[in-house]
Amino acid sequence: MLRLITGFLLLCIIFFPKDVMASAFIRDKLLIYDNYKEFSGGIFENTELNDDRYGFIRLSPKGSKFCPKGIYISPLIKTEFPAEEIYPSWNIICPKEKAGFRIYLRVSNDKINWSSWFYMGSWGTYEEDKKKVIKDDLGAVDIDFLSLKKGITCIQYSIHLFSSKDGHITPRVKLFAIAYGQKDKHALNLNRGNILLKKYLEVPYRSQADEDPCIAGRICSPTSVAMVMAYWGLNIPTAEIASMSYDKEHDIYGSWPLAVHVASQYGLKGWVQIFSSWSQVEEKISTGIPVIATISYKEGELKGSITNSSEGHVIVITGFDSEGNLLCNDPAGKNAKIGIMTYNKNDLEKVWFENSGIGYIILK
Repeated sequence: MLRLITGFLLLCIIFFPKDVMASAFIRDKLLIYDNYKEFSGGIFENTELNDDRYGFIRLSPKGSKFCPKGIYISPLIKTEFPAEEIYPSWNIICPKEKAGFRIYLRVSNDKINWSSWFYMGSWGTYEEDKKKVIKDDLGAVDIDFLSLKKGITCIQYSIHLFSSKDGHITPRVKLFAIAYGQKDKHALNLNRGNILLKKYLEVPYRSQADEDPCIAGRICSPTSVAMVMAYWGLNIPTAEIASMSYDKEHDIYGSWPLAVHVASQYGLKGWVQIFSSWSQVEEKISTGIPVIATISYKEGELKGSITNSSEGHVIVITGFDSEGNLLCNDPAGKNAKIGIMTYNKNDLEKVWFENSGIGYIILK
């Protein structure tokens, strides 16, 4: 489905894919592909469109089995402005121990001279890519996203699918999202807006400290995901979400695209999004959707925080109080009394918007 969107300083009307989000300052953009029509314009190599509740792209059948491997290449994506950072995310239904997939991006400015296919991540059981590229003259992969040396205007993504050894199980692509933006988080001296909404979402609290002490300090992301999943009625043990979220290649539990992908294995959908204004957050909270925010802060930057500082932390924004401050579930607390926090709006602007600005959206 296409939705009509108007952007800041644009004098024309443009059509974009479903759920495209643009901030009022054109610093970020979100494209979500999650239906048959939006995937149909791509290139299929031993893959096919398949419109059912499990997904829209799968490996092609070969007799009574599926092809052992195949590739889907997206149509060319033309950016609205020069993109300097690209954040892909995906929902691909795939039993981790039986089948698998790999994700790639490439970029260009003229549709002719393309970068390498950058390796962006993988899942499950798959054929190893011994020549995977994470850096070339145009940019480099920084764990979760592609950081470019200069702005680009064309993007393509590619999904490599691998069936189970017996050929009876194929991964199924349900959603692919591309968020892109610019590196200067202070661009245009942004006015982030005032918070007018007063609302609280009752997201069940969980503490990362309740889990295995060997990993408890590293699982703020899966703990936050588990809280939001519980909000949607899926009471999955935090340890299970943490185990599924572990990124062996980088030895982390906090991979952004992996976080939303794991939630999709339980029937939810989600994506990674760049947030740069409070109106974007208000839009989600007002419709009953919590926002998972990735923050980093030095001592004194986040008043009242449970830890003095953090190079990378994840919290759940559950609402706004009457003074426009943020109601949050901070998984660093030992219990709900400590971990359900009210953080100052201006502090969160600094430690979230002016750093990555990255958030996860997970919903039914």
